[in-house]
This record gives sequence, C-alpha cells and structure tokens, in this order.
Amino acid sequence: MLQDNLGLFDTPASRKQVRFSYAIIGLLFAVLVLTSAVRDVRLGQVNAFIPMIDATTALIDLITATLLYVQATVFRSRALNALASGYVFTALILIPHALTFPGAK
Repeated sequence: MLQDNLGLFDTPASRKQVRFSYAIIGLLFAVLVLTSAVRDVRLGQVNAFIPMIDATTALIDLITATLLYVQATVFRSRALNALASGYVFTALILIPHALTFPGAK
C-alpha cells in the first residue's frame, strides 16, 4: 500500500469522481428549477417533522464521528479527534432541540 495517500483527507479525487459530482450538482440544480414552478403550493403540516429530521441528522453525525475517530486513531491526529468530538457534540445537542417542538414525545 502506498504511504502517500492513506487517508481521505490527502487522497485526490479521480476524474470520474469529479464528473460524478458535477452530474449531481446539475441534477440538484434541475430539481431546484422544477420545484420553483410550484413554490406557492402549501404542503400539509407534519408535527413530527423537526424531531424526525433531528434524529436523522444525529444518526448521520454519529456515523461521521465514528469514521473520523477511526482515522484519528490510524493517523494519530488530534485535529481529527477534535473534529469527531464536534460531531458527537452536535449529535447530542440535537436531542434537547428535538424535544422542544410540540408533538415530540
């Protein structure tokens, strides 16, 4: 294994990955243009929307923190450790945030 590019932070993106990211950006822009045509349509209210989004975000933050802690262990990087701790803090602070909304039980 090459020692030059071990981590995600020092591995350059390939040409295929760059083209794929441009395709995703184009798709998101097309969806933005299409949804702007129906911007006046009011959607139904869902009481558990914010707690559901908070739970999803907390789960994603915990997965990201786990991956960063593993990389911090491999590279012995305090910066990656601090970044992972920030993700854990964000995940934990979302719990009281979700509980402040009506309809959250």
